[in-house]
Amino acid sequence: MKYFPFFIDIENKSGLIVGGGEVAAEKVFRLQPFHSNITVIAPVILDKLLHNKDIQCIERKFKDDDIYNKFYVIAATNDRQLNKHISDLCKKQGIFVNVVDDMKQCGFIFPSLVTSGSMCIGISTGGASPSIASIYREKIQKEIPENMEEILLYLAECRKWAKENIHNDNERKHYLKEQAKRLLDMY
Repeated sequence: MKYFPFFIDIENKSGLIVGGGEVAAEKVFRLQPFHSNITVIAPVILDKLLHNKDIQCIERKFKDDDIYNKFYVIAATNDRQLNKHISDLCKKQGIFVNVVDDMKQCGFIFPSLVTSGSMCIGISTGGASPSIASIYREKIQKEIPENMEEILLYLAECRKWAKENIHNDNERKHYLKEQAKRLLDMY
């Protein structure tokens, strides 16, 4: 199955991770740079999550109403029935849901991410081979200039200028592409 790579703003949106082990921790650490309001619920939660001041941890069993007002939910428990139950609840409520290691229950999947400043590249194999996605993530990461954020800030200014001063769409597109190529060739 192919997944369309939507990029969604999750800043200040409420997310729930059900599970408190290593898999849940990995999801938390991948989400944190995007400034979501993350809550972790599990009877037992790893210390590295409990001591993370940027997330809320609740040590208890999951309750159905825990999904209330959540933008997304990640079921990361080792109980397949509970994960499926959480998925079913979320789907009925129209909540984005990811069930770790169970593609059939997912409404979204986690791509392998390459980030540099505000640039974010997602790589997915549709679950066929996370290893291939990881290999390409490493290859792409090596190609990105260290000062990518500076480049992007400059190009954002170029884009603003071009929108105001170049009224022909094709000319504007060409100008912006040439500016990007020039900067990348310099680094």
